[in-house]
Amino acid sequence: MKHKKNTNISPMLAQLVPYTRCFEDEGIIETTPCNFTKMYMISDINPEDLKNYDVKAEEQYLKDLICSFDDDISFQFVIRNELIDKDAYLKKILIAGESDYPDIAKQYNRVVFDMFDIGHNNIRKVAFFVLSMKRDVVDDAINDFRKID
Repeated sequence: MKHKKNTNISPMLAQLVPYTRCFEDEGIIETTPCNFTKMYMISDINPEDLKNYDVKAEEQYLKDLICSFDDDISFQFVIRNELIDKDAYLKKILIAGESDYPDIAKQYNRVVFDMFDIGHNNIRKVAFFVLSMKRDVVDDAINDFRKID
């Protein structure tokens, strides 16, 4: 298999983010020789679908997935806190337009504005599942990652 994008890393960047090569077409990074890593973003649960969300089924799926890994596959979860634009965040939670209870809506919006700057309400947690495996060549890693995908 031929890979078009094989990005070599500058020595300065390699010291900051240590890895050997990046295979962008496959989303795989060779962190050290023969150690390949791929990261998957865990999608958010849509609050509108929460009533249909089966926590036990998701938990079982994750257990089955992890138990299916060979001994040479390691994993970790990474959580990144990401700031959401203040206006975009407020647009989602403020009561806009006509309301059946305009006084309550106005008071609610004022409290939200007053309290917004006190806490860090516009932070979204983004979760990632990171897999690493030892393989002799990148083609083997690509095949194994594709089986997992």
